[in-house]
Amino acid sequence: MPFGEGTGQLTAQVRRLAAFDGHDLLDLLYDLTVQVLAFLPVDAAGVTLLIDTTGPVPVAASDERCWRLLTAEHDLGEGQTIDSAPGHSPRTHTPPNGNSFPVLTSLAPDSPGAQRWPYFADQARQEGVREPPPSCWDQHERRLAVLTLHTAKPRPFTTYDTAPARLLADACTQAMLRRQPDGRMPAWQRRTADNSIIIEQAKGVLAQRHGLHLDDATKQLRRQALADNRTLTATATGIVRSTPHDPLADRARDSVNGDCCRPPHKAVKTPC
Repeated sequence: MPFGEGTGQLTAQVRRLAAFDGHDLLDLLYDLTVQVLAFLPVDAAGVTLLIDTTGPVPVAASDERCWRLLTAEHDLGEGQTIDSAPGHSPRTHTPPNGNSFPVLTSLAPDSPGAQRWPYFADQARQEGVREPPPSCWDQHERRLAVLTLHTAKPRPFTTYDTAPARLLADACTQAMLRRQPDGRMPAWQRRTADNSIIIEQAKGVLAQRHGLHLDDATKQLRRQALADNRTLTATATGIVRSTPHDPLADRARDSVNGDCCRPPHKAVKTPC
């Protein structure tokens, strides 16, 4: 939906996200990805938390390919999302409207993008992605997360195109800041990252149990949480614990009882 169309609907969703008062912020972040798809010409969206103590950690994605790409950036320590984290200087350009936005460089072999992110570019090409996705979030002085946008076919983006995403993301930031007025963000972010692992495990259980594609398992998990009026994490925990002899269940219990936030690391590549 182009910006300017459905302005009333966008305003209503921005207000709803900003007023979020649920117990599980993963519900908020998954809802953000759904709304981004409704208001922008993109095919997928994902959220990566910027945790002070461990660095960027992916926590939510609208589909599995987006999740795999976010995870690849995290595991390899390179990519557009990683460049958006504090301490990095992403490439920018100045479009005709004067607004700055990260450049969408090609990921083809020997391209500037492939030279900047060689390992991620290789992984992205295996997923059929030829250009790095744009990343954006609000302009709050302390950035809490990165919203990454994906399209099936390469297309140019301007800040005007992504204005709805920035409004929706800003609303989510307001909800986050309101929940943590004492500034204890790292603890909350680590807990959210831990919960995202449980959700991934539950998706795997549902996919195996019902013979579903992981994208369909994600939808079923969300439907079940809504039907039961429970958070995604609570629903996912119940699903994983219902398979006591599955290794996934043991890992989920560890996730609930301890800190299993995934630290970022740089992949070690052995020269051919």
